[in-house]
Amino acid sequence: MIALSPVPVPDLIDLWSVVTPRKAPWVDAVILQVARSDSIGWTKDGKLVAAALLYPVDAGSAELVFACRPLEPQAAVLLVRAVLRAARLSVRQLSAVGSFRVVARVRLGHCPGSRLASLAGLRPTGISGNFEIWERSWK
Repeated sequence: MIALSPVPVPDLIDLWSVVTPRKAPWVDAVILQVARSDSIGWTKDGKLVAAALLYPVDAGSAELVFACRPLEPQAAVLLVRAVLRAARLSVRQLSAVGSFRVVARVRLGHCPGSRLASLAGLRPTGISGNFEIWERSWK
């Protein structure tokens, strides 16, 4: 798998259309989110298979967004390792600047999302609608 950053907007829209099939209005929200986020993506055979975004919520706070196409188990293991490596590097860089907080929303009952949030060092802090809220602060 090859990492790229920032991820081209058309590739992210294509990825989102596969992993979160919705009606057309969501495209505007994805474009806005992508334009304001730091992003990293992973490609396999020239196609974007996963992306992670840090979307600034307010000063010192960002929302972690992750999307992934279905993968075979061996490719999924390689991807998770790459995602965690990128997360660790990002945490090191951000913590050198000052304190910050990362929040993620995981669909209730979505075990892979909960596992990834946990591996990224986030902890569950509550529920909002159909989502678990995971977060962590670094100082």
